Amino acid sequence: IRLIRRARDADEAQAGLMNRYLLSENQAKAILGMTLRQLTGLEIEKLRTEKTDLNHKIEDLESILASKDRVLGILKTEFLEVKEKFGDDRRTTVELQAYDMEVEDLIPEENVVVTITNTGYIKRVPATVYRTQRRGGKGVTGMETKEEDFVVNLFTASSHDYILFFSSKGQCYWLKTYRIPVGSRYAKGKPIVNLLPRLEPGERILDMIAVREFDPKRTIVFATRLGKIKQTRLDAFKRPNVRGIRAIALNDGDELVEARIADGDPEVILASAGGSANRFSLGEVRAMGRTAAGVRGMRLRKDDRVVSMALVKNEETELLTVLESGYGKRTKVGEYRKTRRGSQGVKTTNMKTGQSPVVAVLEVEPIDELLVTTVGGIVIRCPVEEIRETGRAARGVRIQRLTEGDKVTAVVRLVRPTEEETAVGDAANPSDRQADS
Repeated sequence: IRLIRRARDADEAQAGLMNRYLLSENQAKAILGMTLRQLTGLEIEKLRTEKTDLNHKIEDLESILASKDRVLGILKTEFLEVKEKFGDDRRTTVELQAYDMEVEDLIPEENVVVTITNTGYIKRVPATVYRTQRRGGKGVTGMETKEEDFVVNLFTASSHDYILFFSSKGQCYWLKTYRIPVGSRYAKGKPIVNLLPRLEPGERILDMIAVREFDPKRTIVFATRLGKIKQTRLDAFKRPNVRGIRAIALNDGDELVEARIADGDPEVILASAGGSANRFSLGEVRAMGRTAAGVRGMRLRKDDRVVSMALVKNEETELLTVLESGYGKRTKVGEYRKTRRGSQGVKTTNMKTGQSPVVAVLEVEPIDELLVTTVGGIVIRCPVEEIRETGRAARGVRIQRLTEGDKVTAVVRLVRPTEEETAVGDAANPSDRQADS
């Protein structure tokens, strides 16, 4: 007390306490912070008691840390107190049964449009990206492509479907739709060889089918450039193989044009670029193994080639024909005289001098919509009902207004979903979608 009173200021008092009594800086400051009453002998007993209590508390805490039983006992007591204060009825159940979680379970199911280009770039885009326009519109950019590249195929599928890829060498490869990278309308996509690494140099993907289940009662129907046709049971393709499997044997100079899923015994319409169409029953084509080459489906004129195939239900079904120039028409199937497999067929459009070739034929209903894509990457979504129904030999009306040098490369049918069916795509079974291109 005398030292503090004689000091000129607090700093001198602090230094004096530290030097004389060998106190730390904090201890000296604590003493200077006390009142005069606390520095008298009356507080000594209180400080001694506090020291004893702190020592006992330290011993108890060290004892807790050294004993696992005491730690668990304290935790249990505290948890019970929390339960008593905040507890309510359990909202979850604990079951003995375990569930296997697949990656697919974490991916939302949605309808998508898959496109592939001439040089093998592929992407998927939500179907809602392409807004509906009136017939004759210009469409919207569906992909930024290089001058030498263009979209050759597009189709709709569910993100949970299997996609069967059919190559120029007659091979079949598998991939889940959700494994195809998502891209914007303008994105080029990713090289398909990155997704199907077993593709050989020079091997191209020529057609694709989206499948949910491999039903043995259904078949895949193949059509080739030189007029061959073949059908094989769908379940022959149910075992995926990273190396791919043989889907069809191709003769020299021939290549796959289209692969379609068939239910029952529909009728087949093979269409050529030169404007011919041959209609016959699929029953004339017996089911064959995967390695078979098929049989003649259409007799072609010189320099003509098959470009598309449609599977139709009956004569009242409407057949849509689309030309490379962007023109199209709807015609009743009944106007196409039914012939036999291997026939030359009848005209599906009047091919005048300079007339653009046929690109696609497909079965449609007035409530459907179309996606039409061009070499320049432009895509238009158009209601089928706006395309006028005409005779078999007519050219039709303009579906898409093309810029100079542009031409239609692929067409896909979008089935308008009902209240019970939200699937988008052309399939007799709502769980399967496939290309109508």
